[in-house]
Amino acid sequence: MRAVWIWSVVGVVAAIAACEGPMGESGIDGKDGSHGDPGDPGDPGDPGDPGDPGDPGHGTYLTGQGLDFEIQSASISNGAATIRFRITDASGTPLDREGLLTEGAVESRFVLSHLEPSPVGPAHYVAYTTKTQTSPITGDSADQPSNDEGGTFEAVDAEDGVYEYTMGTTLSGVDVTKTHTVGAWAWREFDGKQYVANQVFHFRPDGQPVTELRQITTTDSCNGCHNRLELHGGLRREVGLCITCHTQGALDPDTGNSLDMPVLIHKIHRGKSLPSVVAGTPYQIIGYGQSVHDFSNVGFPQPVQQCQTCHTGPDGDIWKTHPTREGCGACHDTTSFVSPVPSGMVLHAGGPQADDSTCTVCHKPLGLADIEKVHATPFTDPAADKVAAQIISVVNTAPGQTPQMVFSVTVNGAPRDILTSPLARLVVTIAGPTTDYHDYWSSTIQGSGATGSLVSDPAGFRYTFATPIPAAATGSYAAALEGYTQPGGSTGDRYSMLNPILAFPVTDSVAVPRREIATIGQCNSCHASLGEHGGARTNVEYCAFCHNPTNVNDERVSRFELGTVVAKSVDLRTMVHKIHMGEKLTQQPYVVYGFPAPSVAAPAGTPIDFGETRFPGEQRACGTCHVAGSFDLPLAQGLLPTHEQELTCTDDPAADSDDYCTTRVVSKDTFLGPTASACLSCHDAPETRAHAATNTDTATGGEACATCHGPGDAFDAAIGHTLDP
Repeated sequence: MRAVWIWSVVGVVAAIAACEGPMGESGIDGKDGSHGDPGDPGDPGDPGDPGDPGDPGHGTYLTGQGLDFEIQSASISNGAATIRFRITDASGTPLDREGLLTEGAVESRFVLSHLEPSPVGPAHYVAYTTKTQTSPITGDSADQPSNDEGGTFEAVDAEDGVYEYTMGTTLSGVDVTKTHTVGAWAWREFDGKQYVANQVFHFRPDGQPVTELRQITTTDSCNGCHNRLELHGGLRREVGLCITCHTQGALDPDTGNSLDMPVLIHKIHRGKSLPSVVAGTPYQIIGYGQSVHDFSNVGFPQPVQQCQTCHTGPDGDIWKTHPTREGCGACHDTTSFVSPVPSGMVLHAGGPQADDSTCTVCHKPLGLADIEKVHATPFTDPAADKVAAQIISVVNTAPGQTPQMVFSVTVNGAPRDILTSPLARLVVTIAGPTTDYHDYWSSTIQGSGATGSLVSDPAGFRYTFATPIPAAATGSYAAALEGYTQPGGSTGDRYSMLNPILAFPVTDSVAVPRREIATIGQCNSCHASLGEHGGARTNVEYCAFCHNPTNVNDERVSRFELGTVVAKSVDLRTMVHKIHMGEKLTQQPYVVYGFPAPSVAAPAGTPIDFGETRFPGEQRACGTCHVAGSFDLPLAQGLLPTHEQELTCTDDPAADSDDYCTTRVVSKDTFLGPTASACLSCHDAPETRAHAATNTDTATGGEACATCHGPGDAFDAAIGHTLDP
């Protein structure tokens, strides 16, 4: 019934529509109904296609100090050399070469050379990257070492710090079978400091393994003296880099002097003893900006004929097995190998030499003029006596007692009976107290002026001194021996022992050795075999026995009849600092008086001017010579001030006919605290001395240095003496 009703209504509506009348007025709008509840969300649509990739970007790294520069590969193609390298900070974090995304841009320079084999001696480098320079003085031109110019950089993997450099120098005549070497130096500024890296990379352009190198010396050998090799503004620090630039044919156009490594280095190191310099011709190289570098006052700190000091590389022995006119003629620079002989030179003893092929006829091992034998010194001669001694004990050492020393001696490793085969000279020195030496005396055991008694002992020998321990002695003292054999007699070579030292108690319950400040190994890193005062003083710890704070140079300072002379301290901490500071001292000259002492015939004595000494490294690198911690402030307690005197002659010059002062008096004593005496020996400007005086208690001698210059303080001396990176 319900369905029928619905359809009836539909019929009525249709009928009304069929009989349509005029439209009536609009009705009143009804009220809006309320919104229904939102429907449930539909299912997610399918993901869209990926967008196109963006351009490669750079990462931003958190970098730190330092610079590592690694050449990864090198190649030559169509006359162009390409070098791939990677740059990172000290922790291995990659760097942006331009410094846009990491702190500190990395600047780099490159040289390229190849090794040219030699029929005699080592192969030598020929550089592709040279530059012709013309002297503004002489007008002469010459090829000089130079880095590549006009090259281009390309990022290979910037996020990993990998780049390529394509050299601007066009290469021609490349022999792809020869060893080629890239030398590079780079630097970076970070946190106010400059970090430097050098790299040397060997390759063969044909891709085959490198089989030939030039390895005559090493950077470590150079740094034995130079404490860090730093040339050309401090950027060149590897000797392997130096030899790629300083090659055959490189000349200084101003002087005509060779810039080839064997010539340049030999002549620089022989310096003031070069035959040409001795004859009056200075040895100079004119550098950048016409700067004059005069090496005529260079003094090598050991016998210059000890070639093995520098020649320590795998090919180092070539100096004695493969001599060349170039290498030997650099030191023997007035020897001529051509005829007619140039003015001022002397013809080689074997006559003219057209090349190096006949050098080994005479100059070979066991040959007529064996180079190693001719260059031997008492330190290096295989046939030299090897003398050694050991102090076993010192007894009877209380104040006022006469001490006895038990010791042993060996020569060439075998015990030596010095009662039947005495040494040419044997001396014992006692000094004390070990807190800071101020008393010392020597006794001769064997040789001219011997005193005391020497007898056999089960341990070797027993020596009884002729002089007792001073009654006022306190603490601990030390004994040291010096001695040598001299097979050739009084004019022959001396073969000295390393001075043995033994501390012994005087009033202490047990012996207290002197503090360690420097070691003989540190000295011999540069000096090879320290041997002062005729070669018998071979241990720096022994030097301090006599060169102590109370010692002034009064017995050797000049003795003229007129005026006053200053006898300066020869305390080791003052004298050695000043000698090594040399030409950098502001107060010049620095004169120490040596042997022989002044006499009537020579009242000036023997003045030795160390004001021209050229230290081969950084003097502020105290650790080069000092044991770690030995120069930290404050210094040990109980150290003595150094002493100097003004001596005034009281002679009447009219009373005799000579200029020698017979009688003089001390007109002034000056004392300088232990810290000030050490520091002012290098920092010797008057204002620095005044600064130290202002900070010293004149009543007690107390020094305030450690207040500002101690560890962690505002002007920490250790920081001030630290080398730049």
